[in-house]
Amino acid sequence: MASRTLTNPRTGERIIFTKTSRETNGKLFEMSYKMAPHAAIVDEYSHPHQEMAIRVLSGTLTCSVNGVNKKLCAGEGITIPAGVPHFQKNEFEVDVHAI
Repeated sequence: MASRTLTNPRTGERIIFTKTSRETNGKLFEMSYKMAPHAAIVDEYSHPHQEMAIRVLSGTLTCSVNGVNKKLCAGEGITIPAGVPHFQKNEFEVDVHAI
């Protein structure tokens, strides 16, 4: 699949879809994303049927999961269960790159 890139100027995110559910027999899709300094997802959200795993490649990402904040540094990750409210933000001066 040719990678598809989306940019959201409101949240400071650039998303590149790297694996599709079609390529993984419906099991997952994968995206690489970068978040600009001091950017945040607009609001808390959830995925009713899918869990979400985040692995930070560079920078520090603050994840709020069910109202609890956790800072993830490069090499760290988190798995968010299906249906659990969450959002991400970058509170620092450098881009965050995560998968």
